[in-house]
Amino acid sequence: MKIVNFIEVNNKLETILDSAIEDSEYTVIIREDADPAVVMSLNYFNSLLPPRSSA
Repeated sequence: MKIVNFIEVNNKLETILDSAIEDSEYTVIIREDADPAVVMSLNYFNSLLPPRSSA
């Protein structure tokens, strides 16, 4: 897990996204006067969800 501030995200967005996809690493983005957010790959996100039923 990486923790970065919003300014760093603006400067390194491509690197942060590549890391999320290639390394399955997620990044917590902190902002002043706002709740943190998380960037992760779609594959990792989907792995956190319960399996879908085939009904």
